[in-house]
Amino acid sequence: MKYSLTAGSRGIASVFDLLAEGLSGASAPSGLPSRAPVARVGVFERIEQALWRSRQRDLERSLDDAVDIADLEARMRRIERRTLY
Repeated sequence: MKYSLTAGSRGIASVFDLLAEGLSGASAPSGLPSRAPVARVGVFERIEQALWRSRQRDLERSLDDAVDIADLEARMRRIERRTLY
């Protein structure tokens, strides 16, 4: 870590130094445990995941309404044969 005006005289890193190092991708200071890199998910991936979860919930709700096993299997066949939702 570089010399910082915000760090104490004993060499303890300040919150601002830790934030700067975390945002820059630098390694963790010697006094702290290192963390595995976090995969960043973009906006479009989040939207896609939300839409997928919504569709899954809708499918599960429609399957939950089945009266018996024959009705459930018929609903599953209809869902599998459908090309577009």
